[in-house]
Amino acid sequence: MDVVASVRIPLAIVFFCCQTLWTLIILVYGLITKKAPFSVYGFGILIVIFIIGYKVLNFYYLKQYKEEFISSVKAQGNIQPELKTSVDSQDAILSVRDLVTYFYTDEGIVKAVEGVSFDIYKEEILGLVGETGCGKSVTALSILQLVRSPGKILSGKVLFHGEDLLQKTEEEMLEYRGNKITMMFQDPLNSINPVLTIGDQLAEVFINHQSDRLNQELVKAIEENETLKKKYHTLVKIEKKLKGKAKEETKKKIEVLKQKIRRNISISDIANKESQDLLEKIGFPNPDQLLKRYPHELSGGMRQRIMIAMGLACNPELLLADEPTTALDVTIQAQILDLILNLKKQFHTSVLFITHDLGVISSICDRVAVMYSGYIVEYGEVEKIFREPKHPYTIGLINSIPKIDKKEEELTTIPGSVPNLIFPPSGCRFHPRCKHCFEPCKTKVPKQFEVTPNHFVSCHLYDQRFSKNQETKEEID
Repeated sequence: MDVVASVRIPLAIVFFCCQTLWTLIILVYGLITKKAPFSVYGFGILIVIFIIGYKVLNFYYLKQYKEEFISSVKAQGNIQPELKTSVDSQDAILSVRDLVTYFYTDEGIVKAVEGVSFDIYKEEILGLVGETGCGKSVTALSILQLVRSPGKILSGKVLFHGEDLLQKTEEEMLEYRGNKITMMFQDPLNSINPVLTIGDQLAEVFINHQSDRLNQELVKAIEENETLKKKYHTLVKIEKKLKGKAKEETKKKIEVLKQKIRRNISISDIANKESQDLLEKIGFPNPDQLLKRYPHELSGGMRQRIMIAMGLACNPELLLADEPTTALDVTIQAQILDLILNLKKQFHTSVLFITHDLGVISSICDRVAVMYSGYIVEYGEVEKIFREPKHPYTIGLINSIPKIDKKEEELTTIPGSVPNLIFPPSGCRFHPRCKHCFEPCKTKVPKQFEVTPNHFVSCHLYDQRFSKNQETKEEID
């Protein structure tokens, strides 16, 4: 048991017992004496002092353990062996290496992401699949440094064209978020502002991330109008010649006149035109009318399309799509998937597609990384993994897909559930649910093996050091 648990558990027991005892004392005292509640203030003050003391000790030991744990992680080096690929990682636009992200909560440390590694190449869709609670969304948030307290990215690298995003400051990350890498969150209704029209929100994306280009478009629009052109150049000349005391007053007059000129053509007008052009390019019917609507006036599928449009507004190189088809019916799902495929070809965008649906993975992705309890357990081309899955967890996921041609067959399930990431199992985290579990699985974290070219699996069944696993391995193969 670690230092924090050895201190916090007794503290919690004492706190619970004292709280119960004091409550009984107050009740009995009040019944016996039948005095006003003011007479029990002393007990109340004691309870407050005890609670504050408990919280202070809890915070102190949690902070101490957090610092010790970070030091131990850095001292141990990589938690999971670095991913080896036969393709040069320099060709990848994004390379994630040994990413570790934890959350420090009052209940304990949530080990959400443990040494995750993968590559995404140009115009490729990489699927990240696994059950709810496996760390998929946290992985995507870590890429853009969007993990907030109590979460912390402990170690690893996120290389975007060779530059480590984890070493960038918050200000430097603003150049990447929205411009080069964009993220589409799970629930569009919670991600879109309900009090602004779709047009205002799309225009805001252009204004925040493409202001320089919009200003150039504005000047170009003014240049194309002869009347405005003359006035604009006259104002610029006057402004350059201003000197002395009259400079400030004249500048104010010029600014007022500029506002009058730009009232006809403004940055917002240019942004709105860009928004309409974008919606037309994506294939929205009547985009001019759509821009005037509010989010609650749109269906779930339409809101999801708007989120995709916002993500592609600045023509990013990489789109992080966090379960974009969740809570949509099958028909709308198919439309969203077709849209993403078409946009990949049209905008030449790479996609990290996060989902728990292997059926979606098979229809849209080029490669897939299967994630379980913070680890990537299998990684490779979609066709290979679906044809010859190697990891027992991947096999379980594929077998759990309903087969419509076998009506009387019972649905296959994976026994158990995703473990609590505060207290994950030792060794292979899947071993409590694995029917092929043997001794090393309970104590040792499996290494990653390349079972076939560009097909990687983290499982002791493929470790040649253990002879007992050969029969089971042959059974799976």
